[in-house]
Amino acid sequence: METAIKSHTERQSNLELLRIFSMFLIVLGHYEAHGVQHVSDPAMNMLWRSGSIVNQWFCHLLAPGGKIGVGIFFTLTGYFLCTGSWSLRKLLKLLLTVYFYAVLAFLVLTGGG
Repeated sequence: METAIKSHTERQSNLELLRIFSMFLIVLGHYEAHGVQHVSDPAMNMLWRSGSIVNQWFCHLLAPGGKIGVGIFFTLTGYFLCTGSWSLRKLLKLLLTVYFYAVLAFLVLTGGG
């Protein structure tokens, strides 16, 4: 009796956890920039600046997290893409999808022509 052996790729849970952590850093960076400081509204920004120094320090600690998180996330995503198998069929499918959405965005932004 012959048994078929399936090829099994091992999960890299430690890298997946690091990627999830980087997503969390990105969310905190957005929270700091758009939620706490209210950068777009000068009146709310002045209200934040007149508040507690502890809150301001906490926010300044969150700010670089977004940039660091983006770097980690894209590096890990690139690693996972490079370690996977690629074929010409996958590449053509990706290029057609990108081309379709580029043309769609062009048509929407230019009003159809």
